[in-house]
Amino acid sequence: MLRGSTRWGVHGSERWTESLGSTAGTAGRGRFPACFLMNFDLGEWCALSCAVLWAWATISFRIAGATLSPFHLNLFKNLSLFTLMIPIAWLVEGWGWNDISSQDQFDLLLSGFIGICIADFLYFAALNRLGAGLNSILACLYSPFVILFSFIFLQEQLTTAQTIGAAVIIIGTFLASFPAKGSERPKELLTGLALGVAAMITMAWGIVLAIPVLKADSLFWAIELRLLGGIGVALLLLLLPGKAKGLARAFRQKNLPWKTLLSGTMIAAFAALILWMKGFQLLADKPSIAAVLNQTSTFFTLGLAALFLRERLTLGKLVGAALAFGGVCWIAVN
Repeated sequence: MLRGSTRWGVHGSERWTESLGSTAGTAGRGRFPACFLMNFDLGEWCALSCAVLWAWATISFRIAGATLSPFHLNLFKNLSLFTLMIPIAWLVEGWGWNDISSQDQFDLLLSGFIGICIADFLYFAALNRLGAGLNSILACLYSPFVILFSFIFLQEQLTTAQTIGAAVIIIGTFLASFPAKGSERPKELLTGLALGVAAMITMAWGIVLAIPVLKADSLFWAIELRLLGGIGVALLLLLLPGKAKGLARAFRQKNLPWKTLLSGTMIAAFAALILWMKGFQLLADKPSIAAVLNQTSTFFTLGLAALFLRERLTLGKLVGAALAFGGVCWIAVN
């Protein structure tokens, strides 16, 4: 039904947001009614909604990670998302693969290899060692790395207000995620921290590589190319002796939490992926804003981890969560 309609590229997004803004009585500006957080633009709402869904996906991946290795979990996630995205891309954009230039295709494949294949593998490895709550301390590093790479590669200029808001969120997520003394074995903790830092560096690098391409119309095919870059090398690794049999054994386990795995991948992670990329596209001229709002997933992860994983909510976590929320409000007001 959407195949012949306006594409969800930059120009299509402007018309979409304008129609939403007109309904709200702010025609042509693409903004919702001005009241507290409703000051958010559509791109900012996409980024914040992505944070909530990614928190849900993180809890699901933490549970599934008890029975699946990071390699198997990452491959399952990426293959599932790639398959689910094909009909969406066709309905919204038609067969727009060829609309992306060869250079942009290469950049997207490289972005996927760095930001999905490598980064997500490292992320799952850290998640298994640190748990959902503690792992969120590392997620706060994503924003400054995106800001750093945006400054280096995109020559982005940041305002003082944005910098203050980002700093408040980073401080808040750090306090919220700081582990209680003696709660983890030092060696395992250090290994998990090293893996997590590497994950945030590669994840930020990967998305900054893709940002210039996201200004084109074929957003969903751009997502597909990133996923293909994340899948390709992993599939080649299955050709190594014993890898394919190991994959089959992993998914034949009787205690594999299929419901949790499928809901976390095919609902939460799938929707989060679309909102993540759409938020970066709508905020392509200020990617640090999208990165900071995505960062609030730490706040939501803490709550879901306490509810479903029985992770303890300390005073430090509550204070840190409040600071993180305050940082989001500061960015919205400014």
